[in-house]
Amino acid sequence: MKQFKSSEPQHQSAPDVSVIITTYNRLWALPAAVGSCRDNDCATEIVVVDDGSTDGTWEWLQSQPDVVAIRTDNWGKCWAANAGFAASTGEFVRFLDSDDWLLPHANDRQLEVARETGAKLIVGKHIYLSDKTGARREVSFVPSADFLSQYIEQASAGCVPSYCACLIHRSLVCDIPHRQEYPLHDIMLMLEIALDGPAVAGCDWPCLVIRDHDLDKRLSDSAGFAQAAKVWGDIAMFMKVVEIVRLRDRFSGSTKEALLRALWREARKLARWDMREAKSLIAWVCDQEASFDPPVRRGVSNLYGILGFAMTERIAAIRTSALGVPKSLQKSSPIER
Repeated sequence: MKQFKSSEPQHQSAPDVSVIITTYNRLWALPAAVGSCRDNDCATEIVVVDDGSTDGTWEWLQSQPDVVAIRTDNWGKCWAANAGFAASTGEFVRFLDSDDWLLPHANDRQLEVARETGAKLIVGKHIYLSDKTGARREVSFVPSADFLSQYIEQASAGCVPSYCACLIHRSLVCDIPHRQEYPLHDIMLMLEIALDGPAVAGCDWPCLVIRDHDLDKRLSDSAGFAQAAKVWGDIAMFMKVVEIVRLRDRFSGSTKEALLRALWREARKLARWDMREAKSLIAWVCDQEASFDPPVRRGVSNLYGILGFAMTERIAAIRTSALGVPKSLQKSSPIER
């Protein structure tokens, strides 16, 4: 069941940008996220989907006259984001996490780039801000001519730009929902957008601040069964992209290489829990490209050829353990390039 609280009419015509915020029990952060959406000159629509919060979020939203508020029954972020998009009317949309915030005039500046270039996907920089230490780290992204291959490569390497830093023309996502079956549903959405080959432009300034906090662990920080399930979900995501590009006769060149490299990385993660299935995935990758070059250092690539995948990964795991690398930092092991 959905409950709506319509905002007062703010625009005589469709707004330039709709910012869609999904939230669950984050009243401690939501006002800052909503407030950051107001610091723009362009016509901005703020859509907030409260996914069944119990901390007073819905009551607070009733006091915000310029917010389109929707209440859903705690079916998760994907359902909430889809409901928010369905209620939005902007020419461009932005999905914003409720614990992050936009920098001043982010929508204005990215909209200006869209108008100047004709691009429908505007990718911005973002800043990671540690609540604990105050440390800031800026993450940039310069789109290449082959945006799909670039995004696959960076997504699998863990350095993909946040989709909250992207201004997206609504025509690109009309038929692409957030898909609940993929743990990295935001990356899957961006991959599906990239598959359609939109005109992409980048911004050389940060437009978003992402909070790094400990109040609730993100799925990517989980361990054990949850982390194993996430790896399986990521493999399913990349294999789905393989299926789509094959149907479109595009499983070749840089796209094929990027997908095989991504699946190799996922197989290495999977090897921590299920070596048999990891070896099966590696065999599939090698069957697709006899001359496939693994995304590892040259010396380690030679070890794969001499010792095989399983033994090389066991040696890498022993070395990682001996070096005392925390699990949270083991996404890129010492054998990565």
